[in-house]
Amino acid sequence: MVAPTVPAVVVSISDTGKLVNFDPVVDLVLQPSGGTDRIALQTLVSKLRIPRTGDQVLLIADPAHPGGYLYAGDGETA
Repeated sequence: MVAPTVPAVVVSISDTGKLVNFDPVVDLVLQPSGGTDRIALQTLVSKLRIPRTGDQVLLIADPAHPGGYLYAGDGETA
């Protein structure tokens, strides 16, 4: 079973200075498609696929925090 995703646009991204297995942890501000509220997340991203302002990314519902979201990458598989 695949979790449903929500597309969002990156409004801003900033580096936290933290690394996990040499991949950066970043602060993202995202605008979900069709929504008016912005979402702020701190998440691990691949150093090979760091999102940029204006990029579309995917979110999934956070099962541990109802109403919250988790970063699900850019949806590209290559």
